Amino acid sequence: MLPGPGPRAPAGTLSLSSTATLGPGAPTKEEKDEFLRLYHQWNALENMPERLEATKQQLGRMMGVIQSRTATETRLRNLAATQQREQERVGKQLLTRLAPKGSRRHARWVETLKKATSSAEEAAQSSHRLDQAKKEHQRLETLRTDLVRQQIEAQSLAAQLETIGQKLFPRDASQPVLDRLAQEVDVLMLMQRLVPLEAQREKRARVALLEAETRLNKAQQVLRDVLQLSIRLGHANDSRDRLLPASVSKMTKMATPLLLRAKSELGDFYTWMAKARMRQALVHHAPTVDLIDLSHLPGKRANSLDGTGLQKAIERHFSDGQHAVSFLQNEIRISKAREKALYAYTNELGETVRVAQARVRAAQACVLEADSSAAATNLAKYEAQLAPAPGDVGRVPTGAAAKAAAEAEAEREAAAKEAGMADLETSTTVTSFSLTSTMVSVPGASPESYRLALARLHHVLAQGDVDARTDHEDEDLPWHMHALGF
Repeated sequence: MLPGPGPRAPAGTLSLSSTATLGPGAPTKEEKDEFLRLYHQWNALENMPERLEATKQQLGRMMGVIQSRTATETRLRNLAATQQREQERVGKQLLTRLAPKGSRRHARWVETLKKATSSAEEAAQSSHRLDQAKKEHQRLETLRTDLVRQQIEAQSLAAQLETIGQKLFPRDASQPVLDRLAQEVDVLMLMQRLVPLEAQREKRARVALLEAETRLNKAQQVLRDVLQLSIRLGHANDSRDRLLPASVSKMTKMATPLLLRAKSELGDFYTWMAKARMRQALVHHAPTVDLIDLSHLPGKRANSLDGTGLQKAIERHFSDGQHAVSFLQNEIRISKAREKALYAYTNELGETVRVAQARVRAAQACVLEADSSAAATNLAKYEAQLAPAPGDVGRVPTGAAAKAAAEAEAEREAAAKEAGMADLETSTTVTSFSLTSTMVSVPGASPESYRLALARLHHVLAQGDVDARTDHEDEDLPWHMHALGF
């Protein structure tokens, strides 16, 4: 629960509410009193979601207790009935009635009587515990119904507070702090609609990645068949000691249709990779897998390859394909990690929005109730609770990653200078493109709130991609040669 709006201003003291929102159409004192009355009622019911969730969990546990005690009570009741029938059967026998007290038959009857009595007592105790559990479940069910009613009442009060608050504190006409607090609510509600769309984008991109993986595996299987053909014809293990050397022309003739099929599958692979990158810009470029030019096969032209060159080229292409398979599997894993992070962020947004709305209502009540100095102090506290602006994403690269990042930055700066643009304009253009790629139409949002929501969404996506690509298990390992002892 948020802190209260502070002490009421004494009678006859000029409060901030008497000077705010002056002019034609200013709110009346009755409206302010109504807002404060509704706020205090709502503030007493603010923690209803937490209490309702805790009650639901208690109901679930109590239902398990009832099921367990019901099974125990049924078992003990059946056992007691069995023991009672056994005791009656033994007691009805004539020899048992005539047996002396010290005899074995009389001792057996006494034992069955004790067992029947003990089983009946245990069944009664179990039935009593079951009744207690049912009463507790009924109490919790009544409490849950009452909490649901109070939650609906709190939602109704929140809607009334929203309506009156818009009239008492119109945008751009009241306190700037209140405007920023209300804008934070708008941004979070926009995030609630934008983040699930990004999760759907990840799913669509992963469909394309899986199709690309299928095409690449088919191309690899074709290249594997070419290598098997080379081994069977004797090219892979050819030597001068062979009596009949391998036929290069036969290898060329049989490998040509296989290589054509591999080229077709690779073309489909890059097509699906392009679709994946169109659906999700965070997917990296696929590594280059370039198959041999068919015009360079042995016997095709003057500068064609010989048998050894053909064998090495096929082995190199197969190795590049395996590298692409590993890259693709890693991209699919990263896509799943990004989607999981987005769903986790979405689950946290509901509570964040509720806290932000409560902060706005508490600040509005503070302006109406407290004097100028106390209101300014409390508003500063509420403003300090706002989320900071998104900053830099990720860690500082080291080693080969740092070198690659520096080279990419140098190339970007060189291209910007050649185009006659400033570095700041270039970075702004890149950011605008990244934000525009995630834009969807959400009615009722101001352009400024939309811009802030897109900037925050861009930060969440970029940070999620960095976290997904970071190997957290190797963070404790040394990263320079001196730490390894060299």
